[in-house]
Amino acid sequence: MIYAATQIAFTRSCQAPKILFDWSGQSQPNLIAEELIAQHGGLPKTGIDLSVSQTNKPQFYPVGLWHVPTSTATSNSFFWTVDDDPTYLHEFDIYVTYQDGDLAVIRWSSWRYGRLLCPFVISLGNGPPGRLDVISFAIPSGE
Repeated sequence: MIYAATQIAFTRSCQAPKILFDWSGQSQPNLIAEELIAQHGGLPKTGIDLSVSQTNKPQFYPVGLWHVPTSTATSNSFFWTVDDDPTYLHEFDIYVTYQDGDLAVIRWSSWRYGRLLCPFVISLGNGPPGRLDVISFAIPSGE
């Protein structure tokens, strides 16, 4: 019981964390989004776990405009100072205008190796490819 209370009490979350020692750039939100769009030729309009092999591949749609305003890193590890492979949750929203005019906010999330010392994350490596969840979706009126 004390462990659970301690874990909850030490949840830390940073808005727009500065990710240090990420030599490859693979933890930077804009680069992750850019790579996803380039690799798949766009973004989906439904949620997808990028870590799981899909038997029915979801459709990816060409993107006209996109931007990532900020990201969040969260850790609830109380024992991060002694943890030999600490992790944190990394999330960001991609605001998308598809080429067909549809609008969406898609949340990318994945765990990563690293130590969260707000406002910094000391990167110790990448995690899985992550998942994409559609937070909001709109078809402009008149369509």
